[in-house]
Amino acid sequence: MSATFVVTSDNGTKVWSKPYSTGSSNNIRTLAKGSTVSIVGSAKNVHNNLWYKLSDGNWVYSGGLKQCFTIIYNANGGSGAPASQIFTDGATVKLSTTKPYRTGYTFLGWAKSSGSKEVSYKPGTSYKLSSNLTLYAVWNACTHDYSNNCGVCKKCGYVYNLKITTMSATFVVTSDNGAKVWTKPYSTGSSKNIKTLTKGS
Repeated sequence: MSATFVVTSDNGTKVWSKPYSTGSSNNIRTLAKGSTVSIVGSAKNVHNNLWYKLSDGNWVYSGGLKQCFTIIYNANGGSGAPASQIFTDGATVKLSTTKPYRTGYTFLGWAKSSGSKEVSYKPGTSYKLSSNLTLYAVWNACTHDYSNNCGVCKKCGYVYNLKITTMSATFVVTSDNGAKVWTKPYSTGSSKNIKTLTKGS
């Protein structure tokens, strides 16, 4: 095995040269509460007590340790996935409230499969977990809302792709109030009114 454990005992846990705390086994050092250790093996001694072997060849009793696991967030085609979270076996974990983003899509939640369309885990919700977990963002194609926002979707940030037709022609202003000239093909949002053409221009 190869795993990371954390010391949970208030008094810490002792490291021994053999998987016994008596006899010819020597106390090497004491690990403080909150310390993490790399475990490479396990064994039950003659007393049927479970011990863990450290990467340096010494041993610790299993009673004062808990295994650590990790939640990995995958933006699944988007960007801005939350940082990984580490937790102990059996802990109730609150998922990150950070939401990824993807132009043209709205974020729905998280799933255990990259191809899933169904949300299994929601940001900011707590779950009891006991294993490593990789979560993939679930996306839904956005129904764009461009209203009063100069061609930029209010929901997902998608910029409307203008299809410009090249032409060469002469027009005359017929409106009694003239015609305003704008920096963009919108009269709202970030578009600016440059000038006004008078009737007959």
